[in-house]
Amino acid sequence: MVKSESTLSTREQILAAAERIVMRDGVGSLTIEAVAREAGFSKGGVLYHFDSKDKLVAAMIERLISLFEGDLEHHRNEDKRRPGSWTRAYVQATFAPGASLEDPARAANCTEVSAAMVAAITNNPKLLDPLKERFEAWQQAVEQDGIDPTLATIVRLAADGLWFSELFGFFPPNQELRDRIQATLVKMSEEKNQ
Repeated sequence: MVKSESTLSTREQILAAAERIVMRDGVGSLTIEAVAREAGFSKGGVLYHFDSKDKLVAAMIERLISLFEGDLEHHRNEDKRRPGSWTRAYVQATFAPGASLEDPARAANCTEVSAAMVAAITNNPKLLDPLKERFEAWQQAVEQDGIDPTLATIVRLAADGLWFSELFGFFPPNQELRDRIQATLVKMSEEKNQ
């Protein structure tokens, strides 16, 4: 179970503060000093855990990967059907970030973790390498999911497109259309390999 904000470890509180800053104020506002203020710690306290901004952003990326893979596992365990179960889990995890978290408040704020990508792109794109590696593994899983690899890849790319649209505010669909898109992608992932 995910702990409430007040009982998170110091490291987790620092990461949550960094994510809030990026999402609220923009990546240009992400400094060790700003994170310390936001988290309610001294600059030295933040530096004890993350001795550079790059290490802070790298930890944000690790957290993004960990939360997403937790969601993938959660949805995969709920959907024992084959073929396409991995692809469906990918869609579900992308459309409902934080669903595997037991703390509803944290699950609702799970999108803030995406701030890690924005921070990495701006500060040091090399920090995205672990995420790129995970995307490669996720793509391999999609291609080996027992449905047509082309169709499975289209489903993954559509889910990713929605996520990026929402992350950057590029006119994401309203909730009703979003729900229909999700249902369509899930249905597509149920198609048998032909």
